[in-house]
Amino acid sequence: MIQKSFPFGIQPELSELTRDERGPDTANRLLLHGARYHDRKSLFVSPDLGEMPDWRGDRISIRIALALREDLHVGPGDQVGFLMPLSVRWALLERAVWGLGAVSVPLSPGSDRALKAVFSADSDWDALLDRGGVLDTPERASWFRAAAREVPPDVVASIESGAELRHEEWVLRIERFLARFPPARGRRNLLAIGKPWVAARALIYAGWADGLTTVVFGSEDPAGGTDCRRFATLSDVSGGS
Repeated sequence: MIQKSFPFGIQPELSELTRDERGPDTANRLLLHGARYHDRKSLFVSPDLGEMPDWRGDRISIRIALALREDLHVGPGDQVGFLMPLSVRWALLERAVWGLGAVSVPLSPGSDRALKAVFSADSDWDALLDRGGVLDTPERASWFRAAAREVPPDVVASIESGAELRHEEWVLRIERFLARFPPARGRRNLLAIGKPWVAARALIYAGWADGLTTVVFGSEDPAGGTDCRRFATLSDVSGGS
């Protein structure tokens, strides 16, 4: 069955709709859509990284993926640990991991889980991005996008406190968030949450996917956005469910 319309945000081109029967059935495909179709000044805003436009977020996540694949041999089914607060870096890294068909695993201090790699707030991000920049070519970027699109919806995307969440389940969470908080041009979602709750991450990826929303990390919006929605508790992002 051909997907006739994008469920939220900016619609894809008709030619893309008619040749792609799967539609936006994975987190990868949603994020690829947002990277291609967007109308906003910034994808993310954060105190440490400032304003990040869509092209930069897309390129950084691809460079991270290339470095993970080439140097750490991360591939489909491999588990990558996240031992850090929720941030722009988390989002960029998680998209890279998912695009490789690998699994993100939020960790608690002292976890002894066997993992392919672990990233923390103390990881050398500059070295990772420098290495990714060396590997980054148009051909490798095209490879990443094609590989990410082909990941099936029933593949495990993350492991949350021992429970597996598949790509199709992430899509449902993103769709539910956007049904409650529809996107609009100029809208800014202020995320004052440092814990990597699934609902908070769904907010981030919903904004990335819809192509319109800017996600602001921190307790204040530096632009003082007039159309800014603030999320600071679990009930804010999950609706108490």
